[in-house]
Amino acid sequence: MDNAICSNANEAYGLLLAGFGYAYLPEHEIMKHPELIVFKWAESPNAPFGIYSKSSVLKDRSSREYLFIKNAKELYSK
Repeated sequence: MDNAICSNANEAYGLLLAGFGYAYLPEHEIMKHPELIVFKWAESPNAPFGIYSKSSVLKDRSSREYLFIKNAKELYSK
């Protein structure tokens, strides 16, 4: 997977809505959007983070984004 480094959450938000992978962002820096889904990362309760992705990207179960979030959920639930 290619990595993109964004200087702020707005850039990451735009890339997410364009269908570019996923982003690990603090919850307070991203606006809710009907096309985005989030897997909340509860290990940071004082500053909630989440893995955000465009929902249509995750419909392809062979996509790297789907596999990454699926693996993160499995590891996190242990």
